[in-house]
Amino acid sequence: MALDFNGKGIYKDSLENLEINFTAPDMDIASVISLLPKTILTNIDDYKSTGNFYAIGGLNYSLKKEWNIKTAFGIKNGEVTYKPKSTKLTSINLEGDFNYSKLASGLNLKNVNLKLNNDEIEGSCIIKDFKAPYLKLITQAKVHLENLQSFYPIDTIKLAKGEISIYSNLEGLISDLKSKTFSKLVKLKLEAKLNNIEVLFKGDESSFVLENCLILAKDREIEVKDLKLKKGDSDFELNGKLPGIFNYIIDSKSPLFMEGSLFSNYIKFEDFIPKQIVSEKQNSAIIPLNINLALKTEIKKLSYSKFLAENISGQIDIKNQKAMISDITLKTMDGEAQIEIIANNIGDNLIIDLSSKINGVNIKQLFKSFNNFGQSIIIDEQIKGLGHANINLSGKWNNRLESDLKSIKASGNISIEKGELINFKPLMSLSKYLKIEDLMHIRFSTLESKIEIKELTINFPKTAIKNSVLNLELEGTHNFDNIIDYHIRLLISELKEKRKKSKQEEFGDIEMDIEDKRTIFIRMKGNIDNPKIEYDFKGLKSKIKEDIIKEKQNWKDLKEQFKQDIGLIKKDTLDKRNKATQNKFELEKPKNNSLKPTLELKKKTEDDDDF
Repeated sequence: MALDFNGKGIYKDSLENLEINFTAPDMDIASVISLLPKTILTNIDDYKSTGNFYAIGGLNYSLKKEWNIKTAFGIKNGEVTYKPKSTKLTSINLEGDFNYSKLASGLNLKNVNLKLNNDEIEGSCIIKDFKAPYLKLITQAKVHLENLQSFYPIDTIKLAKGEISIYSNLEGLISDLKSKTFSKLVKLKLEAKLNNIEVLFKGDESSFVLENCLILAKDREIEVKDLKLKKGDSDFELNGKLPGIFNYIIDSKSPLFMEGSLFSNYIKFEDFIPKQIVSEKQNSAIIPLNINLALKTEIKKLSYSKFLAENISGQIDIKNQKAMISDITLKTMDGEAQIEIIANNIGDNLIIDLSSKINGVNIKQLFKSFNNFGQSIIIDEQIKGLGHANINLSGKWNNRLESDLKSIKASGNISIEKGELINFKPLMSLSKYLKIEDLMHIRFSTLESKIEIKELTINFPKTAIKNSVLNLELEGTHNFDNIIDYHIRLLISELKEKRKKSKQEEFGDIEMDIEDKRTIFIRMKGNIDNPKIEYDFKGLKSKIKEDIIKEKQNWKDLKEQFKQDIGLIKKDTLDKRNKATQNKFELEKPKNNSLKPTLELKKKTEDDDDF
């Protein structure tokens, strides 16, 4: 390297003054880089640089004036090669100046331009005060992601391609750029156009495909217009504010913020769940830590596993691994639903609180879509009908979507119209009292009940099932281990015996109600596959108590009616007596005109006129 020095200095007991000027008109970049410390060389070991580097400057030192270094430098026709892929930055040109002292420091790069394959990049950079560096960066470029990935590979990305046109003006403290990019401390102006972007992350099978997008940044906010993204079978269009999008595309662990509106023709949840959760069953979070959303949503179709919904609208908010889905309306399973969901995915679990209102939902599809809610008491093959319900549900799942059954709690009012029960085991257990074919397929017009689930047990109050074969009332408990305790009241119009032994002999006396329907009380308990069936004295006692209360109420109502009737009779009699009294006596006029007339009461005759 050719380097020319000239200058002077004064040294006595110590250095008092030094002035040196230097000129390096034509140095080889590779030679300059070889002089860098080993720690820096290790980081750039995969790169090879060639071209010409020049510098001119000086050093001034004085006991009185302190010291400073100033230099002007530049690169002409430089070239940097990424050796593993032989990707080259060419036509590198820049001009710069550098100053460093105890009072001030700075670096200024201007007229920077270079080529990456056929892509052109130009800009300028100013850094002030190396103790607390302040950056002003202007960049203008039109590049293809495949060229960037080829020159500077990102470990988390397997494939990247597409075109980015960008103009940016960034200004602020370097310490604030990462953590406070959109605070008042950082000024950012950005306009970027993205076309046909495709990014495939390692460990994923399908790419994120960004058809087109316009990103504008001004006044510390980024606005996204017509961001059309596809992944697998899913698509969505986003308009709103989206800071951090570039960091997120480059590194999926970077935070991504969204606020605006989301429209989608179809979202398939499996497209966004990392493949390792499905295949390797790793306990990765369902709600990513770095996603923050506030979106007004309209989705034409959404699916997850066997669940399918259409015409979805509502509000989705996600922050700090917590999600709130509010004012959601949708059509699903031939019916409609309104849903509110709060989900917390902090740690290894997904905790959900859900409230919903369902109208006209196909019950068979409902059970099938949700894998029979993790129970085998009633499965989708055993039930049909149209369901209406108000349901509140809470529970805990792990990140592999496996439920903690002990945590499941639910309550709700349920109504099923045009229902069918097929091979329902509790009813099949009554086959020794009724013909088996009558119980294999029960049809009913309406079933209404209030269901409560807690501590692995389903609790249901008295529920009436009306049917042409039999009418029954059912209440009791059924736990997740299929241990039951049912209290059944049977109303059978035509008692169909299967055995010679009558029900009177089996259960004792059978109550005859007003409509001449036979009523028996049965208790069924134990394992559902082999329950113990016995006469339900508790049910009979409850029925008698109900009848007594009802009878008391009837007597009370009758008594009140009687009182009212008696009251009317008494009032009528009193009115007649008062009228008779008024008609029975009169004041007779005196017969003479004496100064002291006297009045006499006499009985009224039939011929007398009323006074």
